[in-house]
Amino acid sequence: MNEMQLNTVQLGDAHQIFISYCHVDIQFALQLKDELERCGYIVWLDTSSIPGGDIWLEQISQGIDEAFAMISIISKDANESKWMRREYLYADEYLYADEQGKDILPVIIDGSNCPFYMMDRQAVIYSGDFDRSFLSVKETMDRWVPSADQAGVSQKALRSTSALAHADVPLLPSQEKPSTHVLSQRADTRLQAPSPALENFHPDIETTQIKEQKPLLVLCGQSLRPITRDEIMSSLGEEAKSRPIEIIYLDFTDLETNWIMDNPEVAVQRLTNPQGPLHKALKRRKEVDFAFYGLMRIPLAFLIGHLIPGSQPMRLFDIQPYPDSALETWMWPGPGDPFPPLEVQGIPRRKNIAKSVVAIGISISFTVFPSQIRAVGLHDALIVDLKLPHPKRGIIRSEEQVRAYGHTFRSILDLLIERSPAIKCIHVFYAGPMALAFHSAQQIAGDIHPPVIAWNFRPGGYDWGINLAEASFGNPSIVYPLGPTFPKQENA
Repeated sequence: MNEMQLNTVQLGDAHQIFISYCHVDIQFALQLKDELERCGYIVWLDTSSIPGGDIWLEQISQGIDEAFAMISIISKDANESKWMRREYLYADEYLYADEQGKDILPVIIDGSNCPFYMMDRQAVIYSGDFDRSFLSVKETMDRWVPSADQAGVSQKALRSTSALAHADVPLLPSQEKPSTHVLSQRADTRLQAPSPALENFHPDIETTQIKEQKPLLVLCGQSLRPITRDEIMSSLGEEAKSRPIEIIYLDFTDLETNWIMDNPEVAVQRLTNPQGPLHKALKRRKEVDFAFYGLMRIPLAFLIGHLIPGSQPMRLFDIQPYPDSALETWMWPGPGDPFPPLEVQGIPRRKNIAKSVVAIGISISFTVFPSQIRAVGLHDALIVDLKLPHPKRGIIRSEEQVRAYGHTFRSILDLLIERSPAIKCIHVFYAGPMALAFHSAQQIAGDIHPPVIAWNFRPGGYDWGINLAEASFGNPSIVYPLGPTFPKQENA
């Protein structure tokens, strides 16, 4: 660096920093690595830290374990890179490093958006002046480094960095984090203030305190009708008496008019809002168990499942009709007879590079017809049917059955990208229970599978869908039919 002369301080392994980056950004990563090492830090970078022949993912895990902090270089290339997601989101999208208690600093080098799972973290914005940006990175690492040797790092470089101590380094402000690791915010904040619809969204949180046990946190997604507390507590039976139960409502009932959701983009904003209830719930994953109840639009159930990593244990409940009655219950009736396997039709028998778009119809409670899929404009898509021989409501009777069908869905996704490597997008047309929609979305791996669009059904056809990948990165995500079923609408 031209303006700073930093001396090297020999530190132990406890002062290792893990840098995650897309290989297109390697020059920036190497420059950052060199300067951090000049300051005395040990830097883990895959180009120099993995001996030949070692198992790659195991070494990444070890690199994260031995680091006190992670620096994630964010760019358009990084957001789209499978390798980046393998590095930074190892062990199911970012949870591994976070659950190990590692401090994580995003460094944005081209104005890209932070993805959903780190929108609440302060980020350094590189605007072309490496020295100024590095100063902010280094000051953050000096605060985060284990206190035993912190002085050995910061004092050696104090004199040479004092000239830049008040540099106006651009930062990406985010929502307040309960930590001392907060950088100062610029006035021209990059994150927009929540819309009035978000500001008026006050989720109802109910708690039943019984004993000092690990709480069960119920995520209750509702848009079709409210789900009452009594319904949930009744379905939990004796468990509701033996442990604390917390209910967090992900409520979209105000967006429904005559069984039509007029503004799905607002619903997506609520779910991906860093100040929202879903994000806050995920921050508590070490201290609670999770359960999911849902009576909502299918794409929203898919999005919630996609935002909650598949490695997160989750109890699943679904509303069930009482036999020969208009009444309903959230209690699983039990597996009974062996449940039927899902039938699969339409998978190419050999590699097919001609199709770039796939439509999967999932028929569990009702039948999804190919004509409904084509009506949204997917005339040339490869259509795959995943169905039960005789779809009907209430046919899924246990969590075990949900997980088995979710596993089948994941296997189909994996087989599709193997047989059809040219696939750029997968559209899902789902007719089944909410629990399976949620669980199926947990099987979608952003580092492996193409973007998935989950479609919403209303009488007459499918009227809108959510691009799950775009939603998770905070981008516009609502898509509309191109066919004659409904007129194309503008994004909300």
